[in-house]
Amino acid sequence: LSEERWHVQSRPLELNRLRRAALSIGFIELLEGLASIFERECALLPSNLHPDCTIQMGHVADILRKPYSRELKNNITPVRTKFHQDQ
Repeated sequence: LSEERWHVQSRPLELNRLRRAALSIGFIELLEGLASIFERECALLPSNLHPDCTIQMGHVADILRKPYSRELKNNITPVRTKFHQDQ
């Protein structure tokens, strides 16, 4: 895998790992904090950035606030967009 492709594929794994660790120790506030950070960063992204980046970050912010994201068995996966390519 190229380095760029590895980063794209590993991000959901890292996010889910962090989410599960926070849930395991009862650190629910971290999930809300992450959602706020993703939301804020979406608003600050430069206009020349690929639109999928904004869509994915907004999706993560929304999902982190959903009750089902607080269950260890569920994973956050990228939302399928017109920019999404099967790899």
